[in-house]
Amino acid sequence: MDMMPIKQPIKRSQLRIYLGTKYYRLKRYWEWYTDGKSYAKQKETAKLKHIIFTHKTVLLRQLKDVVMWLQHNKVKNLTIAVKSLNGIILKPGETFSYWTRTYEVYEKEHLMTQEYWGGYARHNKSHRKVYNLNQELFADEYITENNAIMMYEPFLPDGNS
Repeated sequence: MDMMPIKQPIKRSQLRIYLGTKYYRLKRYWEWYTDGKSYAKQKETAKLKHIIFTHKTVLLRQLKDVVMWLQHNKVKNLTIAVKSLNGIILKPGETFSYWTRTYEVYEKEHLMTQEYWGGYARHNKSHRKVYNLNQELFADEYITENNAIMMYEPFLPDGNS
């Protein structure tokens, strides 16, 4: 069995991570507002009379060199996303965008632990903020819990800062 090489993350300061996140998020939002596209926003909960297009794909496939837990994670992520996407009405001239329909997700209770075999695991719960039509915070919605084995040493060695 071939072992994957252990990748080391690029070390960035907390300020760089914070500013980078804000920069790229604002850049993406700016592109959405200035690209001249009209994004689909209308949602309909009632079933429509006519089906124009359907698509089905196998969600779990045994792929070469891909472990099945990644396939199960994909299914879980799609299940979460489909709540925001199901029922979207795409009108002529509108663009369907996965990213404009799914909401920003953030982590709570983030924890890294050293496991008995010597490796590390990451644990966190994903939530999203839900706003009403007046953009007032309506709810802090739990989405899922994530526990993952890390492929690299997440902590700095002693004596470095």
